[in-house]
Amino acid sequence: MSIPDLTSRLEHADDIVREGFGDNPPPGFALGVVDESVPVLESHYGYADLETRQPITSNTVFRIGSISKTFTAIAVMQLWERGCFELNDPINDYLKAFGLHPPNSDAPAITIHHLLSHTSGLGRGETFREFVDVYGHFSGRWKSRFRSLNEFYGPQGLHPMIPAGEKYSYSNNGYAILGQLIEDVSGLSFADYMRQQVFDSLGMTASDVVMRGGVGRALAGGYRGRSGQYVPIRPTEILQQGAGALLCSLKDLMSFVIALIRQDERLLRTETWQLMQQPHWQLDPRLWAEAYGVQFYTLEEHKIYNQSGGAGGFNANITFSPDHQLGIVTLSNRTLTIETYRIAKALMRHLLDARPAISEADRHASSPRLSKNQLESFTGYYAPSPGWKINIDFYTDFGFAGVTIAIEDGLLRMHTDLGRLADGIHLYPDADDPYLFHGQLGGWCPFIFHRSARGQIDGLLFDFHHHLHRHPLTTSLKHRLRYVMGWSLATIILLGVLLHRMRKSRY
Repeated sequence: MSIPDLTSRLEHADDIVREGFGDNPPPGFALGVVDESVPVLESHYGYADLETRQPITSNTVFRIGSISKTFTAIAVMQLWERGCFELNDPINDYLKAFGLHPPNSDAPAITIHHLLSHTSGLGRGETFREFVDVYGHFSGRWKSRFRSLNEFYGPQGLHPMIPAGEKYSYSNNGYAILGQLIEDVSGLSFADYMRQQVFDSLGMTASDVVMRGGVGRALAGGYRGRSGQYVPIRPTEILQQGAGALLCSLKDLMSFVIALIRQDERLLRTETWQLMQQPHWQLDPRLWAEAYGVQFYTLEEHKIYNQSGGAGGFNANITFSPDHQLGIVTLSNRTLTIETYRIAKALMRHLLDARPAISEADRHASSPRLSKNQLESFTGYYAPSPGWKINIDFYTDFGFAGVTIAIEDGLLRMHTDLGRLADGIHLYPDADDPYLFHGQLGGWCPFIFHRSARGQIDGLLFDFHHHLHRHPLTTSLKHRLRYVMGWSLATIILLGVLLHRMRKSRY
């Protein structure tokens, strides 16, 4: 289904990009749009190298971070098609130098499916060095210390915190292990497998896994912001290749998105594409879903697939609608921002003629009002199930604690004591669903209150994988700190009184 008036709609693409930049444009940026398997727009902004003022072009190479996971998932499915393994086989049956060890003897074996769907029980980090250096995977710092994943994980392997299949937890380690699976099963290095089975099949001549040859020479400089200036990041190789090492040009990544949209049989059979792109983890149909190597959500009636990535001075995003044969690629050489995702989402909304995002003032005016008793049924302290390894994304975003839902000005207010919600946001009730609310979390997001079998509110779902459990307000971080401070003060006073009496008794 083609987009009517696409050409005229694309005339506003530049305005959407520059609005996304705001007052802080990245050093360089590239935008590509494909329609019905044909590139229809390629736009370039800024510089690949700020010192030499080398401009961005369609052949400039960028790191694409976690978009590498989409490539890795395709490679795994290719090997599955060839009968090398079943998706429900234990991963340890195929790894040659290290293994994954379930948390207890009753836990199920960790399978290839679990790793593909981020449900293996592994978290974003499995060791203390990963916890304190969460971006070490993709910065290259670890590649200089460890020559291989076998050396990095060691003979002790990895130890997931919870049984596989119980919880979604985004894991770079999981996809790095899938990269090792590809090597151990195929007998090729991950880089050579990608070159032979994916890049060459699609004519992607400006893509690689390592910085070699013309791809390495065409790689843009990566930058980070510091005190209002851009500081270059030294380019290094990335250890966890299956999770985030790939390098691609805009032109090549557009070719890859066309293959995803068309379900290109040069890579996979149609039925395999369908298996790969169906939901394999979804807390609720109104939230994002995890497929293999990509996520998807619904924009009005449109099904939109998306994958973002960031690594060592770069940020990237692909978003596409197979139903409309429409895809968008955004690439930036600035680290730790989500401008590529925000711009792609805004442009997709515009091209599909979806309704503009409603303002908070309009949302406030149009939302129904609930009684105090109704609001109180939702208040409380909501926190994830225990385990720092599997909750690191939540904790780093929301201040290493849970969230508090309270009443303010006749609305629910969600806030944390630290992190991105320290100032709080209002949750606006939906007109049709009494357990659905909407709040601003980098754009409008659904917040769904979960009911127990007895009909009581016992949890909160949001942001496609956060499932928080309800507790009394007295268990919140603030109340716990007050409790500790109160007891500490009481203890100090008591000790002071005892010392005073002991001194008096001496005289």
